[in-house]
Amino acid sequence: MIVSGGSVPWRERERVEAHAMREFLVDLGVPASAVLLETDSATTRGNAVYTAQLLEDRGLERVLLVTSALHMERALATFRAAGVEAWPAPTDFEVEPLPPDLLRWLPDAQALADSTRALKSPGV
Repeated sequence: MIVSGGSVPWRERERVEAHAMREFLVDLGVPASAVLLETDSATTRGNAVYTAQLLEDRGLERVLLVTSALHMERALATFRAAGVEAWPAPTDFEVEPLPPDLLRWLPDAQALADSTRALKSPGV
């Protein structure tokens, strides 16, 4: 299992995303020895490029790409462009309540947060 993510410029340098992911997986029962870390990336493109190198170094050919469903299309295209044979395994689906509430179209803090996630930095 490869977990990919370094520190991002707007957070503390000591906080590396891959380390947090490994800790979570270990808490779920995955042996730490089964988790490879990619800690150099700060963007999805970096995740893809550095993961492609890890795969090549180990003679591995394909991966299940696990990420939020909201980001899957962009992440999958990025990994494939980096030469990684990736199969999508989306998580964290979001469902809107029915019937649609017209007030949800008005600007608010949650809408800004959703827009930020949807328009995540195109560091692809």
